[in-house]
Amino acid sequence: MNKKYFFVVFLIFGFFGSINAQEVLSGISVNSKLENLSRHNPDMLKSSLIQYKIPVDFIPLPFIDDFTGNSPYPDNYFWSDSDVYINSTFPLNPPSYGVATFDALNKYGHMYTFADTEKFKTGDVLTSRPIMLDPSNKNVVLSFFYEPRGIGDKSGAPLPADTFFLDFYSPETQKWKNIKAFPGDTTQKEDYFHQVFVPITQPEYLQKGFCFRFRNNIHLKKITDPGQNGNSEFWHIDYVQLDADRDTTIKKIRDVAFSRPPKSLVSPYQSLPWEQYKTASFSISKPQIETFLHNNDDTTYSVARFFEIRNIFSNKIVFKGDGGKKPCPPGNFSTLDDISKPFGNFDYDKDQSVYEVRSYINYTQNPKFDKFFNDTVTFLQVFKNYYAYDDGSPERGYGISGEGTENARVAMCFETFTPDSLTGIGFFFNPTYKDTTQSRNYLFNITVWDDNNGIPGNKIYEKLDADTIRYGNFPIYKLDSGILLQAGKFYVGWKQINPKSLNMGFDLNNDNHKQLFYNLGTEWQNSGAIGSLMIRPVFNHTTNTLLNNKTVKSLKVHISPNPASESVYIEGLNDDYPAIGTLYSMTGNIVLQQTLNYDNTIDVSNLATGLYILKITGRKNQYAAVKLMIQH
Repeated sequence: MNKKYFFVVFLIFGFFGSINAQEVLSGISVNSKLENLSRHNPDMLKSSLIQYKIPVDFIPLPFIDDFTGNSPYPDNYFWSDSDVYINSTFPLNPPSYGVATFDALNKYGHMYTFADTEKFKTGDVLTSRPIMLDPSNKNVVLSFFYEPRGIGDKSGAPLPADTFFLDFYSPETQKWKNIKAFPGDTTQKEDYFHQVFVPITQPEYLQKGFCFRFRNNIHLKKITDPGQNGNSEFWHIDYVQLDADRDTTIKKIRDVAFSRPPKSLVSPYQSLPWEQYKTASFSISKPQIETFLHNNDDTTYSVARFFEIRNIFSNKIVFKGDGGKKPCPPGNFSTLDDISKPFGNFDYDKDQSVYEVRSYINYTQNPKFDKFFNDTVTFLQVFKNYYAYDDGSPERGYGISGEGTENARVAMCFETFTPDSLTGIGFFFNPTYKDTTQSRNYLFNITVWDDNNGIPGNKIYEKLDADTIRYGNFPIYKLDSGILLQAGKFYVGWKQINPKSLNMGFDLNNDNHKQLFYNLGTEWQNSGAIGSLMIRPVFNHTTNTLLNNKTVKSLKVHISPNPASESVYIEGLNDDYPAIGTLYSMTGNIVLQQTLNYDNTIDVSNLATGLYILKITGRKNQYAAVKLMIQH
């Protein structure tokens, strides 16, 4: 949401005679997206998803990166390292929807080993490749935006000593020198992006091979409850530009950009079972699509907005929209455009379906804009066999902690629109407990309740043999037997067994706190944590029917074997190289991506058994998408 997120720790008096029972939000100590990608596709650490560029020895001017794209790693055309996290979920009100985030996690998604000490050390580093500068260059200026903290509470704010640095490298002296330092400030009341201009006039830097880098200092204090350990001290940068002959009197960027990707077109869910959606589509489909823009200039421009929704399996465009021209004033700006039957007339009658929602803009006044790549954003609307309020990306961890919470209960409300059988629950636990022995000490009971006038009612299921924490991308905790639920509200969650926080993934970008409840003794209370708890009830209606290698796009490809256990071979690319193979989980997350340069084999041996979407994109942006079953 386009707002500041605060979280107040609630002290609950009277329950179990304790004054320590409380809801807590904590940082995440593992970035699961980076962990999965680095484990299953290590080549991504050496190259970005912008695969059509070939790194050169010296990058010519202009140097412009707005961190737009699908890769969580920096574009290797511009940058020589992979420490920072490229994302659109952690910043607050960015000038463009992609940023580079500096934090206490390394490129593998794990906490730096020194982060639990009192010492200040360098964390993430983002270093440019050598740049072609020349003593004859005039008015050379480096500019960028930076923001401390971003979304979340003040525990994510850098301390005064948690400094953010800009360094220059001189090819002449072959040494780095700090040019600017930005101290942190936990008392800062307003988070926003600051623009910085740094003229480069010294002859020692106006040389072929000049480099610059950003880096952050970090330290974290140890916490006695490991469930509250986590990442913090965030810095974000955007719009990095280096060029000669820049007019230093112009402080604005001539660019209108998407500031956030599209949101789900189904309210309030990010995903739900296809049959459930078909039953309730009239009432839960959003009547409008919202566009989030940021005009980085001080002039109002007329901007035309366009929308396209494509069934990724049948390749059929089910909706095309033209939002017309609207004036876009300086700063943040959002528009609402009418949309009806966004996913067609259910002509693709399968148990599950995935749609690509694409929004793009054009400037109708055609000013001389700077060249950026943030005029198009996409979103995958997934219909599978589960409900989800979250977008799959945790920014914080949620838990109940303190004395007197040994029997605390947490419940999330969902609604069925036609009878269906609940067979399991997916929990996204942040990996805060470092070994399996430790995680076994943190037990919980899976619980399901019926509805009692808007709060959890009677307990209709509880798995009494307490389960243990399992990590991963929503591992499914199966119920002992399916529960047939009639149409109406129901609640899924857990009963706690010890006073330590379980650190459940918490999505700060989608607010559904009115559906989250907790009970510390005798009554249910609505949560005060703004966001969405990452719990997903799973139903058995979906049969996981495959497309059997059916080609769904103009690329005439065939994949085999399907199901696969070790590798997948792609036939039919011919000369459409370089191509990119992207594997999506059924939650819409990228789990593997690689360039296909006459090597038509994708290794899937390290991926978990399950159903995936394999999308092959050729050099002319033609693509094919097929379902791929991985079985081990």
